[in-house]
Amino acid sequence: MRRFVCFLALGICAAGIWVLRPYLFLPSGTATISWWYAADTFQQCSRDVPDEHSNYWIPTAEHIADLEMQMAGVMSERERAGLQIPNPGLRFNGQYIGFTRKGVRYIYGNFFPSYVSEVRWTSEWSPFEKPIIVCDGGRNFWGIVYNPATTEIEQPLFNGAG
Repeated sequence: MRRFVCFLALGICAAGIWVLRPYLFLPSGTATISWWYAADTFQQCSRDVPDEHSNYWIPTAEHIADLEMQMAGVMSERERAGLQIPNPGLRFNGQYIGFTRKGVRYIYGNFFPSYVSEVRWTSEWSPFEKPIIVCDGGRNFWGIVYNPATTEIEQPLFNGAG
């Protein structure tokens, strides 16, 4: 009987990991924002955010990888056009939350220099739960909206003066 219970417990754990796999193994330097703090993500103090946002959901690792691949192309196009881009000399991290606007599912990406999360990791606060919100900061803090169904990215919105 003990063996049966042990195998049953292992089977349940394996099934749980299999089901949660797309949400557990995110690309390096990325995190998803918890549902409890999703609305806080849209309270940025020095940049615009999507107006209508409701019905939050957690994006998968595949969604995030697709967004980041599309974003690289958008940033390259912006650079060639002489438009504002993040500082090319910095490494950036991203936090993601899914939201619904007019019945369509989108992903909001909140980006910041990786050194910000390294400094903050020493406190109780974790970027894996709450969004990083910085007033000002200029082009090194920005947000982007991605439509996973069409793979289209709306133009990035940067924070105010640095």
